[in-house]
Amino acid sequence: MHLEHNKTDKKDAQWICRYAIEQKPELWEMPDQLYFQSKQLYNTMRQYTEQIKASIISYIA
Repeated sequence: MHLEHNKTDKKDAQWICRYAIEQKPELWEMPDQLYFQSKQLYNTMRQYTEQIKASIISYIA
C-alpha cells in the first residue's frame, strides 16, 4: 500500500493506470436489453408479491 500526503487527480490517474496494467482485468461489456427487461419484470413481480402478502396479513388481522 502506498501512502501519499498530496492527493491529486493526476496521481490518482497514474495509480489507476498502474493497477490496470498489473491486474489486466477483463473488458466489461454492458448487458443486453433482455437482461434489463428481465430484471425489471422480476422487481415488478416481487413488489406485487409483497403487496399481496401485506393485503392478506391486513385481511387476517
